[in-house]
Amino acid sequence: MENNLKNKILTINFYSISLIVLIFSILNFIVVYFVLNDTYKKEISIIKEQYISSQKAIIKNQINNCIDFINHTRRLEKKSKLRQLKTNVQALSNVLSFSNPKNFKAIILNFKIKSPFFDIGLSDIHGNIVFATNKSINHSQLRHKALKKGFGKIIILNTKKGIKYSYILKFRNKIDNKEYIIGNSIFQSTLDNIVKKIVIDRVNTLRFGANNNGYISIGEILNYHGGKAFAKIVALPIKPSWVGRLLDSDTPDAKGNFYRKKYIDIINTTGEGFVKYWFYKEDKNIHPKISYIKLYKPFNWVIFSGVYLDDIQKIVNHKKEMTKKEMENIFSIYLIISAIFLIIAYMVSKYENNILNEIIEDYEKVIDKKNQELVEINKNLEKEVEEKTEELLEFLLTDTLTNLPNREKLILDIRDKEVYIAILNLDSFKEINDFYGIDIGDEVLRKFAHIIKYSISENSYKLSADEFAIVDDDLEKLEKLIQKLVDILSHHPLEIYDEIINISFNCGIGKTLIEADMALKYAKKHKYEAVVVFSEELNIAKEYEKNIKWKSIINEAIAKDNILAYVQPIVNNKTKKTEKYECLVRLKHNDEIYSPYYFLDIAKHTGKYYKIQQIMVEKTFAKFSKLDYSFSINLALQDLVNDKFKNFLLEQIDKYQVQNKLIIELLEDDALLESEVLEFLYILKNKNIKIAIDDFGSGYSNFAYLIKGLPVSILKIDGSLVKDIAKSQKDYKLLRSITKMAKEFDFELVAEFVENKEIYEILKELDIDYSQGYYFSAPFDINNL
Repeated sequence: MENNLKNKILTINFYSISLIVLIFSILNFIVVYFVLNDTYKKEISIIKEQYISSQKAIIKNQINNCIDFINHTRRLEKKSKLRQLKTNVQALSNVLSFSNPKNFKAIILNFKIKSPFFDIGLSDIHGNIVFATNKSINHSQLRHKALKKGFGKIIILNTKKGIKYSYILKFRNKIDNKEYIIGNSIFQSTLDNIVKKIVIDRVNTLRFGANNNGYISIGEILNYHGGKAFAKIVALPIKPSWVGRLLDSDTPDAKGNFYRKKYIDIINTTGEGFVKYWFYKEDKNIHPKISYIKLYKPFNWVIFSGVYLDDIQKIVNHKKEMTKKEMENIFSIYLIISAIFLIIAYMVSKYENNILNEIIEDYEKVIDKKNQELVEINKNLEKEVEEKTEELLEFLLTDTLTNLPNREKLILDIRDKEVYIAILNLDSFKEINDFYGIDIGDEVLRKFAHIIKYSISENSYKLSADEFAIVDDDLEKLEKLIQKLVDILSHHPLEIYDEIINISFNCGIGKTLIEADMALKYAKKHKYEAVVVFSEELNIAKEYEKNIKWKSIINEAIAKDNILAYVQPIVNNKTKKTEKYECLVRLKHNDEIYSPYYFLDIAKHTGKYYKIQQIMVEKTFAKFSKLDYSFSINLALQDLVNDKFKNFLLEQIDKYQVQNKLIIELLEDDALLESEVLEFLYILKNKNIKIAIDDFGSGYSNFAYLIKGLPVSILKIDGSLVKDIAKSQKDYKLLRSITKMAKEFDFELVAEFVENKEIYEILKELDIDYSQGYYFSAPFDINNL
């Protein structure tokens, strides 16, 4: 009885477990099947969408690239041809100025052969045509309209043949002493034909796509309303023989759809879009295709690119086959797993009652023991991690030299707090390092840190290099602490290794690190203010913004060759002739011309000053090497101590052979008497280069300093002494005294800021040698010299 019951219990237990396992396996398989099937359908849909989207993106991108190329080429060609237009006229006017008028026609025809895209016209000073390479130039109305618009600039004219660009100059022939007008012109249609050829050549060689079988076609629209000849093929890379063939908008595709009518709709509405249609391929089957078309209105072009969608079906079939195999594999795995589970169920049901209790008891004992060990390990590990974390945080947030909290600790401490931050920067710390050595320099930092921490505030920090910070929530208290530190340092210089070292500092205070740093930089720049509290009234932020803006403008100007050389004439007061020019640097930005006032100091601070000086030397030397004038360039003291610039200057002097024309203008400075500077000035003098002192009389001016120390031969009198000479007896007498003294020592005198005739007459009366100013000419571009 007991055995039957036992067997019955075991049998029921076995079949119940097996049935549960079997039902679970079947249900699980059904769920997996539906999930995989649904996933397969979604993936197919996504694959189709992604494939079509990617293909559309590829052909649209290629068409847009083609349009960009056309526009870019049009801009380049127009710029190039208009520049050549100007160059042609300038070259012809130079040649014709010295040629016999009998040879004018031959010269112009020869020039026309070399520049076939341009039409040339020569007329007398009244606009009467002398000779022209194109009959349209004889049109008197257009010719006189061009003359009214002026010389030396590009003129745009509307003619029956379309827009025409012209450039005219007036010149005097040296042989018959008559004035003529020479003009050069080119039609917009000529420019467009040049661009069309370039674009068609590029399109014919362009391929793209995974199999490199993508291409672009171009058609010229003949009728925007469609018809049997609504367009003409201009470019078709795969069938060049079709170029010139006419397109019929009523031609159907393989399914009878009039797809080209969709072209017409797109052309007349949005100007671009996708069209889907069907084509027969070599296998005689119908294949879907998508094209992207875009209208390029300036040329009346419609630009095509298409792609077949054959590959999508291959991808779908491949995915379907993979999914089928995956389902078969899953079914096989589920059969095996179900069988294994049934066996396990049988074994578990047979032995579970006898073994289960023993296993549970044994495991409970082992687990209890392991848990106790794990608790102890965790306690020790947590303690060790805490200790190491504290050590690491202390190391990361402390300056190792001074043991003060560092910048990172400062940022953590002031986060989300309303406080005032003072940043202190030691004066001349580099000189202390250089003179006393790094060891004493480090000791200075340590002692200074000790003073501010233990005598000023515990809320003190060591920042980078020689900078420190103090934090307080009360601005007035913080200012008093800084003043207290000033008093301590002024009465108690640092004693380090038997050395007495006086130190001072600049300080900037603000509500944030950025404000404090900006105020510090303001304090360092304006030396009369050692401690500066950030304020909007200081315009520090605006000055930073201005400096950043001009730094970008300077870099752009150097890259685009917009650092310009300007010149201002210097007139001989006795002969009234221009004998010299002063070269002046200018910067061009957004069609505006800027003087050095706006950018030179910023260029010095950003390391671009040397490049600007290099550009000025190259441009001025190249120009004046071909002219019979003396010329001067302005050099600063930093140029005379820069070995790289000095070597460059000497190389350019030898290259252009301008030593007998060159004048170097310098501002008066005691540092000019230093041996390194003086040695270089004598090298220049020995090359027959003249040295001039600029702005003489503006400040400290010592004749003995000039006579005994410097190889100077020219004094340029500062404009402040010249501009009021007609109204101020004091200025007149001072200038007369300077003139007498200069004449005694054979200095050549140049007066600057000569603004009117009255000043000029007084300067001649005082026997001053040269004059320079707006009375004669404003500075102008060296290229117009």
